[in-house]
Amino acid sequence: MTGGATKLGLADEKTGAGNLTDTAFWEDYWGRFSLPDAIDENRSFDRGLASGLRRLLRGSKGEVLEIGCAPGRWLAFLSREFTLSVSGIEYTADGAAATRRNLELLGVKNADIREADFLTATPSPKYDVVVSFGFVEHFTDVEAVIRRHVAWTRPGGRVIIGVPNFRGVHGWLQKGLDAEVLAHHNLTIMDVDRLAELGPAAGLVTESVEYLGSLEPSLPIARAGVKGLPDFLAKVALRTMRLIRRAPVVGRAMDDWNNPFVSSYILASYRKPS
Repeated sequence: MTGGATKLGLADEKTGAGNLTDTAFWEDYWGRFSLPDAIDENRSFDRGLASGLRRLLRGSKGEVLEIGCAPGRWLAFLSREFTLSVSGIEYTADGAAATRRNLELLGVKNADIREADFLTATPSPKYDVVVSFGFVEHFTDVEAVIRRHVAWTRPGGRVIIGVPNFRGVHGWLQKGLDAEVLAHHNLTIMDVDRLAELGPAAGLVTESVEYLGSLEPSLPIARAGVKGLPDFLAKVALRTMRLIRRAPVVGRAMDDWNNPFVSSYILASYRKPS
């Protein structure tokens, strides 16, 4: 996840993208992380996204750029799994510093991590793969933000975008735990058909859009303490989900239980015309 610098809900001056987060939101978010932070496929979310990326990027080589890259755990994964040199753009100073430190701790060398506003930075269309995970849903004009992804991609290159799915059970849980969090997300794009349409609208060819992640207890963000019956019930449901997803056999068997209501994530793959 990452964001930009404009005030909550106001459009960026150059792109008009409409940022739904502010700097304070992300400084608080990255303050929760401890390093080193690596992909752990014993975790259900990491396992699901890693599997999806392996299917999409099998045999990939060249250079990859991650938009909103902090804390660098997916850049480390891409460096390890594929023949890809890794770069990233991160808006906040804390996020960029955490990414550099994390990649160093994980043994990733020569990574190019820029502290910059992705929406206003001058693009260099040299990357074979441009990815973002949990970024575009923080804007009202998602097409404009995807076009910025395209501007960094070489002709014939790939754009891969992941977004959480708060339009099913995870949205119900988030509303019970902290409804304000939903205000930072554009729920209208959390749909495979909508994401498929956004590719051609932004000048891309849509290759695939899929639900993945199944039930994911790590997605909803909870407030401290218990505040009312909805909060209590949501936390009971999350605790139950954690127990189920950690079960060695049942938890992994659920990885393939994916549909609009159950899945925690959507992964879209696009190709930039040559």
